[in-house]
Amino acid sequence: IRLKGGAKVGEGRVEVLKSSEWGTICDDRWNLLSASVVCRELGFGSAKEALTGARMGQGMGPIHMNEVQCLGTEKSLWSCPFKNITQEDCKHTEDAAIRCNIPYMGYENLIRLSGGRSRFEGRVEVAVGAGDRDQPRWGLVCGEGWGTLEAMVACRQLGLGFANHGLQETWYWDASNVTEMVLSGVKCAGHEMSLSHCQHHGTSLTCRNTGTRFAAGVICSETASDLLLHAPLVQETAYIEDRPLHMLYCAAEENCLSSSARLANWPYGHRRLLRFSSQIHNNGRADFRPKAGRHSWVWHECH
Repeated sequence: IRLKGGAKVGEGRVEVLKSSEWGTICDDRWNLLSASVVCRELGFGSAKEALTGARMGQGMGPIHMNEVQCLGTEKSLWSCPFKNITQEDCKHTEDAAIRCNIPYMGYENLIRLSGGRSRFEGRVEVAVGAGDRDQPRWGLVCGEGWGTLEAMVACRQLGLGFANHGLQETWYWDASNVTEMVLSGVKCAGHEMSLSHCQHHGTSLTCRNTGTRFAAGVICSETASDLLLHAPLVQETAYIEDRPLHMLYCAAEENCLSSSARLANWPYGHRRLLRFSSQIHNNGRADFRPKAGRHSWVWHECH
């Protein structure tokens, strides 16, 4: 069992594994008793909310369970009475989700943002030496190597949801009297609850640019898009095609061919291509907005 699509620890769309395939749960009769079984199974406390109507985004693939009716004492959701799904019963617009009560760890007291236009953005400042009786010392994080995964952890630790951007330069957020770098080499997997849980250089600070303009920053968001390729369709439609080189000039311009194509005898001969149809689904809780606006898109005939 797992949670997906949640902005914070202990919340998300409930997904269960059946026959090696992850699937969702229909929200018919979904309530706090069943949600509490899930929270406890995941190692959290009791349930705070049982959410219906795909409040944490729509899943993909099968819907494994419907009309789950737990007593609240079961050790696993699979131990609760439930109905199997028929095609007419449910759609992913009815995917069930939960919010759990989670233990208070105090991680949000060890990080803050400064200089941003709203509380969701700013230069990252972290507290060091917070375990001592002395007041913690606040400092900056080296922007070198800072990216989306690190920003995801920072936004989660702040309780601000998802990461829109991880920024390596923050000269435009120069509004704090904190100027010392205290953390460098931060490398996160993305699932950590605190930046201190990520790899970092520890006390041996190593940062090429220690000026404040090169301090790490984040832009967080309570909602985010989540683009997924429809993998079964790719498998069903894939085929091999031998295509003449004279029909592939545009594809070569777009870097859609392998690097060895540069050595081919243009325009004679052919390339062997793997062709397939694709569908991209947005399973998130926000619209997808490309970083580059439409005015900057370049259109080619091969589109």
